[in-house]
Amino acid sequence: MNKRQETDRKTIAVKYNLLAQCREENENKPGAIKLFYECLKTDPYCVDAFTHLMEGHTYNGKESNNTENESFNLFLL
Repeated sequence: MNKRQETDRKTIAVKYNLLAQCREENENKPGAIKLFYECLKTDPYCVDAFTHLMEGHTYNGKESNNTENESFNLFLL
């Protein structure tokens, strides 16, 4: 992968991450999870997306609901 492709990939990942954060703020958790997942597929080193997934998905170690669980399980595959 050349430098231009790497830059394009990171730019796309940032867009996914920002859109996911917007959805999270609008309380659209399933949509946010899917976009954070897409961000990590594009740039697996995006710590911000990973952190949002980990913090937003669980509360006190318990999973929040089935829709989110299904989306998050896709991330783990």
